Amino acid sequence: SFNAMSRRLKDAEIRNHKLLVDVSHEFRSPLGRMTALLDTLQRHPEESEELMGRLRGELSLLDRLTGDALNDARFKPETSALELEAVHLGSWAQSAFERLMAGGGDFAGRFNITNSAGDCRVKIDTQRIMQVLGNLVDNARRALDDRPAGAIDLEASVDETNAILRITDNGRGIDIDDMPFVFDRFFQAGSQNEGSGLGLSIARELTQAHGGDLVLEARPGGGVIAEIRLPIHPLGAN
Repeated sequence: SFNAMSRRLKDAEIRNHKLLVDVSHEFRSPLGRMTALLDTLQRHPEESEELMGRLRGELSLLDRLTGDALNDARFKPETSALELEAVHLGSWAQSAFERLMAGGGDFAGRFNITNSAGDCRVKIDTQRIMQVLGNLVDNARRALDDRPAGAIDLEASVDETNAILRITDNGRGIDIDDMPFVFDRFFQAGSQNEGSGLGLSIARELTQAHGGDLVLEARPGGGVIAEIRLPIHPLGAN
């Protein structure tokens, strides 16, 4: 009984440590976007209404993440409840992309938006998918830190079965030998040693919780293509 109790205590200690690391990592993205929005607000007070709306969105996301921590959710599909709603992908993605661009801070490259999703509908937890997009864009920005001519392409589109949100960068890319492990928790590709190695793992877990998938592809000549694939929500469905 004593040995069993010791094992349970050790498991709880490990679980709490992982939770702390997860939460610290996930808080970094919205906090970074909030800092950039506040800087923009200081320079352009005439845009306060729009910028304050975006700040409220980031605060709402932080509140959601705090709730996850308090409930020991650990960002797992089996324990993290989704608040699903049917949205038109084209208009939602446009707003999400613009929010990510506004939170670009001192990013020296450029953002490009392509949106051909139209009236396609998806049933998503908008904050969770925004969390996934934020992780992927943050990764792309870090990959472009030493490339002032870098670019991040944000695209929303539809194929026969999926709605697709695609993030493409022309940064330093991922070594082919690292590709099989990029979704492993705590894995850090290459020798950059940036971040905690949790972002991609969490992003894929959240996407799969929506019945979709997250796919990464190395671009020839450098850069990464990240695709969030979500099932299309048919018209008339609840």
